[in-house]
Amino acid sequence: MVNERTILIADDELNFRDIGREFVEVLFPGYTPETLCDGNQLKSRLEQGVHDVAVIITDNTMHAGPTGSEIIQKYARNPGAPPIILATGDGGCVGEAAVRNGAFGYLKKPYRMVQFEEIVGRALASRQSS
Repeated sequence: MVNERTILIADDELNFRDIGREFVEVLFPGYTPETLCDGNQLKSRLEQGVHDVAVIITDNTMHAGPTGSEIIQKYARNPGAPPIILATGDGGCVGEAAVRNGAFGYLKKPYRMVQFEEIVGRALASRQSS
């Protein structure tokens, strides 16, 4: 079994990267958060391989590169792909569309610790049981 201990967090807003990193460190201490500042960095990281990635959390709207929705459409259904969670401030419609396109789920911004723990925890559990 591959050791998938990284949780990727891609967001162009520093405060959401920091909150996501802190939530991972507090709620999931066995995992390492890796932050990326835009869609280009996320796309590049995904193309390098995801053998060490347990979950991906991506903002939908980033200033550079593909959107979170575009990342989901391209990568979410690939064999062996980790669960992808969309983070959006645009409301449920964007999140629900992302789920239909293969996202594991979505987080509404601003993050709430309970919501973050629930969706990321379920994504990690789904990865361990597959």
